[in-house]
Amino acid sequence: IVFAFPFLGSNKRAMLSNGHVAPLCQTCFGVAVILGMIIAQLELFAMLSRRGLVPTVLSRKLTHIGSGTAMTTALVLFPHDYWPARLAVSLFLIGFMLLFAAVAHMPEEQLSALPPLVRSRLEGMVVAMCRSGDRRELMHGTFYFAFVVATFVLLFWTAPINVIIFASLFIGDGIADPAGRLASSWASSCHTCRSPISASAHSRSTEFGRPLAHGVAPLVDAARLRNGARPSDAADHDSSVSSTDGSGKADKPLNFLQYQVGYFGVKSYPGSAAFFLGGWCAAAGWGLLFNHCGLWRSDFPMASFLKVAALCIGVATLAEAISPPHVDNLVVTYAAAAMAFCLAQSGVASFLLLNSLNCAV
Repeated sequence: IVFAFPFLGSNKRAMLSNGHVAPLCQTCFGVAVILGMIIAQLELFAMLSRRGLVPTVLSRKLTHIGSGTAMTTALVLFPHDYWPARLAVSLFLIGFMLLFAAVAHMPEEQLSALPPLVRSRLEGMVVAMCRSGDRRELMHGTFYFAFVVATFVLLFWTAPINVIIFASLFIGDGIADPAGRLASSWASSCHTCRSPISASAHSRSTEFGRPLAHGVAPLVDAARLRNGARPSDAADHDSSVSSTDGSGKADKPLNFLQYQVGYFGVKSYPGSAAFFLGGWCAAAGWGLLFNHCGLWRSDFPMASFLKVAALCIGVATLAEAISPPHVDNLVVTYAAAAMAFCLAQSGVASFLLLNSLNCAV
């Protein structure tokens, strides 16, 4: 439904845009589409993780990418100039924040007392969203993810600045981790100086390219939700290095594709490159979609937008490289937003704050 909207006939798009369909019904429909897509992919990735078809560390990133892509793309379904629409989406995300907090802090006896259907759904959500399988991890990156999206949806809605912010967070940050893990795993396996014994140990202790700390199982079963497991302190695309003291210092040498800034975990050059390229391509795609659907003015400077997007996403890439563990969702979004907002307010790219009515948000 979402991807078919831009290809509807011009008369049907005009009816949706000009208010022939009640804005409240249109808003409810848009929220229902977002909710349905998010729930569907949570169920899908939880099932794949339980069956061992997708590593948990990958399923959480697929959830990260999928939920953000669904929400951003579905914004074309909402009325263009209707404040309750942005409030509805923001409150919907706040509802997820409250759910994360409730699940993370729920006592074990209360969780066990829930109806089996509800409990299994919550366990599936944790499996799909948490790196370690500990539900308390929902109060880290996952909670911040919902918080920043709810904030910027309310502030900027479908303005071009939000396209840049969401492209950095949903796509850039989402693909940096898998790309970094795969590339660094390949680099480690190709390292000619590594002995056969260490290579064998590495292959047995690696989950999607990242060594596991002290024999943690590569896939997390839903039963771990009810034990005392603690969340991992690993940073996002800290591919082939683990930490033993919680300080972020590596206990293995970096390979030629990795780098470390300060004590905040190990990153990789392919992961950072994937962040930038993926984020910029997403900004270009959503920009073209929003412009085609009439969310922006007819004479919108798309070429200038793409140049500004490259600059802002480049800043977000640098911010992700130095971000501490668990707060990268905050650092990345605010870095991209700060750069874009400064460019808009300085007059260099004032179009970033223009909405579909050619007015400042």
